[in-house]
Amino acid sequence: MDNQVQFTDNEAWEKVIKARSFVPGWTFEEKSRYMFDIVLQSKPSVVVEVGVWRGLSVASFCAASLIHKCKVFAIDPWSKCAMSENGYSVHLTEGQDQLDLIYNQFVRDFKVLGLDENLTTIRKTSWDASFDFADESIDIFHLDGAHTEWDSTRDLIAWTPKIKVGGLFIMDDANWETMKLVQEIALKKYEHSTYLEGGKTRVFVRKQ
Repeated sequence: MDNQVQFTDNEAWEKVIKARSFVPGWTFEEKSRYMFDIVLQSKPSVVVEVGVWRGLSVASFCAASLIHKCKVFAIDPWSKCAMSENGYSVHLTEGQDQLDLIYNQFVRDFKVLGLDENLTTIRKTSWDASFDFADESIDIFHLDGAHTEWDSTRDLIAWTPKIKVGGLFIMDDANWETMKLVQEIALKKYEHSTYLEGGKTRVFVRKQ
């Protein structure tokens, strides 16, 4: 007998609203709602987010997974060393002790919110974590990692084979100057689907 609690769409969405009330981040409610709804509409088996930070955006995937049971993977090294590799630490003011606290707070928050039921957290760099997934195993992929030209392009190359044909690639901060090159390259393998947050986020569909 299944003893899991059954949630309505509204009850699950309320968990996202609650997360938005105290989890810091830069995700607009429009995007939170899109990512929640797209799970319910497309019924994925595997959803992956790279670049979790405090967890605001992945909360939508986790909440939707309470209704449509799917696996959600949250990937972030929470590592000053990793972010220093290509100079991205210029955007980072936290030391490693603070990053450890952010990671621990993320884990606690999602447990308190009841958003960890289908969640697996992988504390690795994007590149290293990509080897944990089989080709064409991911239905929805959200990229919010380091936004240098090198890092974003490397992420595209590493993760594209892992995304199913017809799967979604959601790219955060598409309006950054350093994110122009990766979008030009992405269009060789993906079709543009839509923009969110006034162009801040771009959604692609893998075509080959």
